Amino acid sequence: MTKLFLITGGLAMLCAGCESSYIYRPDTNATAQVQGQPAAAYPIPSATDPQGDVRIASFGVSKVTPQVGAPVSHALHVRMIVANNGTGSFSVDSREQRIVLDSGEAIRAMFAQSDGADLPVATVPSMGKRTIDLYFPLTADHSKESQIPAFDVIWRIHTLGQAVTERTPFERLNIDGLYASTAWGYPNTYGPYSWSDPTWGPTLIGTPFRSW
Repeated sequence: MTKLFLITGGLAMLCAGCESSYIYRPDTNATAQVQGQPAAAYPIPSATDPQGDVRIASFGVSKVTPQVGAPVSHALHVRMIVANNGTGSFSVDSREQRIVLDSGEAIRAMFAQSDGADLPVATVPSMGKRTIDLYFPLTADHSKESQIPAFDVIWRIHTLGQAVTERTPFERLNIDGLYASTAWGYPNTYGPYSWSDPTWGPTLIGTPFRSW
């Protein structure tokens, strides 16, 4: 099977779930799809006052190499798509997004990409939509999807005068006999705009990469 690499400057990323037998599905609100993946959908700021919506999906574990010759690191890839149908702007701060593994470990995003140039805080204008890809670093004992049976995404979006915070649990499903990439479609990575946590690794600072 051909593996697809994303490479720009000092950063290389293998496609998520290239040879995986698993996918991740939201346990709740799984009423949508993102790039062929099951996704949770929420009206925001609330079901009684919908001014837009957010979709949350995961493409599983990605392999990230900060620079040529450096050890490969693993990250859990989560995508947020935020639509704003209201009259004011929404915002999404990449630094506020978290995952919680089944072990109880909470992890914040190390790297983010978006289809806009304003990271780490992405603005969603009135009648606009933004896609944000978040990458959460994994330790050696959680570097494979077989080691991550479940996790929660704790996400926050700032809407008109209020912050909306939700917790979306994901469960791992076995798609035995199929590759995730061929069964569900390769998750196009958005760019070229990106942000990286400077405490995670200096080789990522200011290093955008594009997808093709």
